[in-house]
This record gives sequence, structure tokens and C-alpha cells, in this order.
Amino acid sequence: MTDYKTPPTNTTNNYVPPPAFSEIQPQPAQQYPAPTNPEKPPLPQTDSQYQQTQPPQQPQQPVAGGGAAAAGTYAQATPLAALTRSPAPVDCPVCGKRGLSVVTYETGNTTHLAALLLCIVACLGCIPYLITGLKDVAHSCGNCGTMLAIWHRSGTPGGAEVLVYAQAPAPPVAAELGAQTAGVKQN
Repeated sequence: MTDYKTPPTNTTNNYVPPPAFSEIQPQPAQQYPAPTNPEKPPLPQTDSQYQQTQPPQQPQQPVAGGGAAAAGTYAQATPLAALTRSPAPVDCPVCGKRGLSVVTYETGNTTHLAALLLCIVACLGCIPYLITGLKDVAHSCGNCGTMLAIWHRSGTPGGAEVLVYAQAPAPPVAAELGAQTAGVKQN
């Protein structure tokens, strides 16, 4: 029979197997110097230095009106018909003040439709009544609490349904008219 021989080993190869995992010593991380730009100062190295170099952030929504600092005033008010799912600065037609609207969630047609579909499909009709994302959004005045508008999830054309409108100036009272016409001579 044939005698199998081991292949000859190459003595010119200087291959050394890698060390076992337990033999590897952790190496300290090599630190490179940060590149410098003569036009820009170097960045701070720690978080505390970073916080010291940043200017304090100012709140962006409330704005001073007419140069005087007034807390809770807003530069622009959102028209009531343009209200959506989030609070917005509004001019209340009842109290006449500008402030952030307060939102509450109410059951609407979208909620009922989702409940009907879930009831037919999986007998889980109560689930949509627990989800605020399926409810209509009611906006109230932040100052006097008057309900101003309702934004419907079903997508009412023209935006939100406005519930309160600004009142027109009242017509003059008859007594005032009589006093005004008393001084005028009739021919």
C-alpha cells in the first residue's frame, strides 16, 4: 500500500501564530494632537467647559410687545379657523386677551367610525375611545375658559369649526338716538 507522507514544512516562512486571547495585554489608547486652525479657537474638551462657552438660551414663543417685557404675550395670534391639533396663541373674542389656547380631546365622528370598524372586525370597539389620536381637539381660551373652536379629525373643510366670533359693535340705543336728534331742527 501507499505510504502517506506529511508534506514538507517550509523553513523559510517566519509565520508566528497570533497569541491566545488570555495572553493579550490591553494597550493604552494612542492620543493624537488636535489639529489647530489659527483662525478658530480650539473646541473645549469637557462638558463643563462647553456649557460655560454657550450663551443661555432664551424662550422663543413669548415675545415682548412694544419693547416692554411682558410674560405670556405673543407677537402673532393664530386665527381661530386655522387652529389644529396643538395649542396655539389666540385672541379671545370674549375676554379680548391674547394667550395660549388650552386643548381638550372630545369624542367625534372619527372616533365613532374607528370604533364601528374595530367592533365589526375584532369586537374591540371600545379601544378608539381610549386613544386621544382619534378624538377631536377642542380649543378653549387660556384666560377665561371659553370654548373657541373644535378641530375635527375627519378633516372639516376650511379648518377648525369656530364656535365663538367677535361681536360687532352694538347699535346705538334709542335713547341715545333721541338725544342726538333733539338738537337737530326739523323743517
